[in-house]
Amino acid sequence: MTEVGRIKLVNPDTQNLEKGDDGLFRQRDGLTAEVSANVRLRSGVVEASNVNAIDEFTKIMALSRQYEMQVKMMKTADDNATSSASLLRMS
Repeated sequence: MTEVGRIKLVNPDTQNLEKGDDGLFRQRDGLTAEVSANVRLRSGVVEASNVNAIDEFTKIMALSRQYEMQVKMMKTADDNATSSASLLRMS
């Protein structure tokens, strides 16, 4: 068997981390984090999502309805402007 790679378990100071343009976190001082004996990898644990799907779906529906209402209001305002222009031409 051949060792392909190892997971380096570290516990860096969160105040010294910054997010790069590529989405990866790096230390501000440019040094690599040291291995921490206190960090353990647990198998069989699933990370939960930080998004509530029901709330997000409800927000999307509300935004969609607001958009439709605003488009309808702009069309009504345009129709009113056309009608008033027509009335002014008649007089």
